[in-house]
Amino acid sequence: MSLEILTKAVEDHGAAVKSLAGKVDGNQTKIEEALDRLQDLEMKGVKLRGGTESTSTKGAVHAFMKSSGMEAIRSGAKDTGRVELPAISIKALVSSGRGQAGDTQHATQAERGTGIADDPRLALQLLEVLTTIPVSSGSYEFTQLESFENNADYQLKEGTLKAESGVNLIEAVANIQTVAHWTRASVQVLDDEPSLQSYLGNLLGYGALAKLEAEIINGVGGTGKILGLLAQAVAFVPTVATTPTDRVGEAAAAMKAEGWRPSVVLMNPLDWFAIQTQKSTDGLYLLGGPQDPANATLWKNVVVETPSLARGKALLIDPAHVRILDRMQPTVIATRFDRDNLVTNLVTLLAELRAGLAVFAKDAIRSVDLTVTAP
Repeated sequence: MSLEILTKAVEDHGAAVKSLAGKVDGNQTKIEEALDRLQDLEMKGVKLRGGTESTSTKGAVHAFMKSSGMEAIRSGAKDTGRVELPAISIKALVSSGRGQAGDTQHATQAERGTGIADDPRLALQLLEVLTTIPVSSGSYEFTQLESFENNADYQLKEGTLKAESGVNLIEAVANIQTVAHWTRASVQVLDDEPSLQSYLGNLLGYGALAKLEAEIINGVGGTGKILGLLAQAVAFVPTVATTPTDRVGEAAAAMKAEGWRPSVVLMNPLDWFAIQTQKSTDGLYLLGGPQDPANATLWKNVVVETPSLARGKALLIDPAHVRILDRMQPTVIATRFDRDNLVTNLVTLLAELRAGLAVFAKDAIRSVDLTVTAP
């Protein structure tokens, strides 16, 4: 390389460095002018709020711009190196108080949790225990044995009249009833939260099933209503038992003596808890304990807990003679063609089911009063 070319390269490099320094100086001047304007506006805002003047942020920037490291950048260095800001406290840079006048903390977007909270749901155990059969009509007819007088006996001599028994049959009908409810939500809300429509549909479906279980237990019958287990059960009057536990056991024994096979005892959770917490005279638990609770069985009958059954009552059931009639499973429909939905931007969500209850033999259900004592 000739001396002329080398000299020209050095001169070009010097001109580039001077140009860079000029640009840095110009940018620094602009930054300082902007900071001065910002400080002036901030001071005016502080005075209007009645607060105190804060210059910590501007001071930090000025200290950095005047540092030796920044001077090195202007002279062609590739970085500033370490620059300490001894006049600025960490507290002033991080935060001077959340939600207060002069707050230096940056606003951040809160993290969004998934799902919807505060949604407890009952375990619908009775619907799981009882057998369901599909039906295709609005009513279900069946033949019911009302009474049976068993007079079977020997024929002591040929040609004599044999014993006659009495059998009384009746035609019974269980009607299918509709359980439904609805709610409305805006199109915008459902669009902004994709899982919300699914959640609302699930919640409405659960609500319909919870109402069905409550009516299967407590339904009073009549037009459009289910005749429930409690209304059809035969009341059992104890003759020996004096405690709630023994009353259930005596009822189960009486049913077995008549040929029934009870296997389910329905009761309120607080009644079952009262039985679980029974103690001996020396304070020991009779059934399990807090660390090792007793199995949910009573006299070999599965205990089904439901708050739908009022306290003080228990139902002993032979499930072979009880059926839930399924005409239409819970169905959820979402539509905008309901009243003024189209012009108000709303969506109607409807949950509906059709079901009934068939009790083939009322003696297969016994109601037990847990509060009375034997005579």
